[in-house]
Amino acid sequence: MPNKYGFLWLKYVKVFPFILGLLLAVSNTGWAATNELAIIAPGETFTHGSGFSGSAEDQVAGISFNLKIASINGNNYVSTNANVTYTASTTASFNPTGPQYLNQTNSGISNSSYSPFVTTLTPGATGNYTVYTGTDSPTGFNPGQKTIHVFRMTQFTFTLPGTWNVGGVYYVTVTAQDNMGATVLPFDGTVSFRSPNGGVDGASTGLLDTVSFTNGVAYPRIQLYYNSSGIYLEAYNCSPDPGTITTSTSGTFTVNAGSATKLIILGPGQTPREGAASGEGRYGTVAQQTAGVPFSVSVYATDDYWNRVSSSASVNLSATDLGGGGSINSPQSMSSGVAQFNVDLRRVLAGSQTLTATSGGF
Repeated sequence: MPNKYGFLWLKYVKVFPFILGLLLAVSNTGWAATNELAIIAPGETFTHGSGFSGSAEDQVAGISFNLKIASINGNNYVSTNANVTYTASTTASFNPTGPQYLNQTNSGISNSSYSPFVTTLTPGATGNYTVYTGTDSPTGFNPGQKTIHVFRMTQFTFTLPGTWNVGGVYYVTVTAQDNMGATVLPFDGTVSFRSPNGGVDGASTGLLDTVSFTNGVAYPRIQLYYNSSGIYLEAYNCSPDPGTITTSTSGTFTVNAGSATKLIILGPGQTPREGAASGEGRYGTVAQQTAGVPFSVSVYATDDYWNRVSSSASVNLSATDLGGGGSINSPQSMSSGVAQFNVDLRRVLAGSQTLTATSGGF
């Protein structure tokens, strides 16, 4: 009996190393890293020897961004010469279109050439985009994939100050949003701002400010000079432009006039120019008049930017020479900031006569 058991024990000892070796061989095959095509998205880096770090950043639909495609094995780049294909789970355009040739050499850290190629992706709508990559030749690389969240930016919303005064400097909060009102955090473009009806005499102001967005928010500096209700702001020249923005204007607001600080005389042929930071506050030149033929002159009370303001002040109007029976029905009290005068100049002088308006209230 001992010999029998001893024989059996020796037999199994001889077999055991073979089974153990087989198990280890199978296990090592399962643990080994495999060659694959990796997609490196914005926000991520891949370092030879360390592998991936960071995470894929959210993107904005309609705005292109770059993806790198590289051949790796675990945490290392590996050599490849392959035609790489790539697609997306949701409609998107690639530039260049695949397949593209990837030539990547790994011959040691000190003399390796890692050349993952770059493809530009333009997603078309909100959602999660999964990008897939593979090879049509040679085989031996596992396909890669990467999921990226995309916002569809549809509007700029404006948070306005409660009070606006002419000449004041105000910072407005402008937020890039999707159609559900969520802030489009990845938008970091530049946008210009103007007021289509807040300029001189209610015309467009032209460019007021150009600012860059950070995390989907910007703070343009706005200064307006025209006194009116119904004023609004507009975002334009968005760069990069996703092509999906449908709302880019603020709500309306009133810009209040300043205090009465100036008098302006408007003769025949002249009209007011309100809301101007410079100039005389009027258009045109006075039409030539005939001696002895009366004509009308208006005197306006204005703020620092030539906006007409309400006043009931008494105004005096004088001329260089009222000889020969000339006259002006002065003084006159203003009504809603305007005084009207009848002027009759009789004496013809070389050159021209000057009218001067004065008031104790200015």
